[in-house]
Amino acid sequence: MVQLATAAELASELGIDLADLDQGKADRKLASASAAVESMTGMAFTTRTATLRLPGSAALELALPVRPVRQITAVSIGGRAYTDFRLTATGALWRARGWRTVWGPETVEITVEYGLTAIPDDIKGLVLEMAADTYDGRVVMESIDDYRVQYADGGGLSAEAARTLAAYGGGAAALAMRTYL
Repeated sequence: MVQLATAAELASELGIDLADLDQGKADRKLASASAAVESMTGMAFTTRTATLRLPGSAALELALPVRPVRQITAVSIGGRAYTDFRLTATGALWRARGWRTVWGPETVEITVEYGLTAIPDDIKGLVLEMAADTYDGRVVMESIDDYRVQYADGGGLSAEAARTLAAYGGGAAALAMRTYL
């Protein structure tokens, strides 16, 4: 599973020594927060290669379900390789003859490299905030007389986190999301 931050960074975010961190729990929280951020933004923040199988159509553009697209290494329609396509600025594939070669259903198979080459600092910070909020619950209020302690519930995003998500394409559903892990 992809982790957009390290256990050492989470320990620092929590203000504890790395030796005191439950590594398995930290890895689960980081992986879960990373997956949530990628899901909310619709982006991959690490470089990956995948083979996509999409239904062909007569349309000239074929939208790809991954972003950002870095390069297309192979395209086939109905099992036959083609090179007469272009990658558009929006990350879709364009082909003058459309995306099928017969009038029946055909599968377009595309090998694509996508994702960013470096994880942006604000995304790493967002993942750390989300993972830390659910790691042990953060103390948000402590009192001495009749000792009381109140922990954050991990149930919401900070205003800064919401702005970060919006900047990377996280829609209204992501901004309104209250429980993310």
